[in-house]
Amino acid sequence: MDGENLWIFDRDLNQVIVRKLDVALGSTPAALLAGDSALEKNFDLVDAGRSDGVDYVEAKPRSPDTGFERVKIGFADNLRGR
Repeated sequence: MDGENLWIFDRDLNQVIVRKLDVALGSTPAALLAGDSALEKNFDLVDAGRSDGVDYVEAKPRSPDTGFERVKIGFADNLRGR
């Protein structure tokens, strides 16, 4: 990031993709940490079950050009991570 753009290196294509920061972050895993309405706007949330006391949610991007298929997030004792 340079404050205006998000630079993403695609290892498979051996190229850099540059996107405007405000647009790019809305559809990346970073939006999950932002805590704003971008989450519901840009991701479909699916219950991914519970294991070892951790509740999981899968966030699947609504936009097809994000560079990832899904992010799995675990919640335990009111903490994010895993």
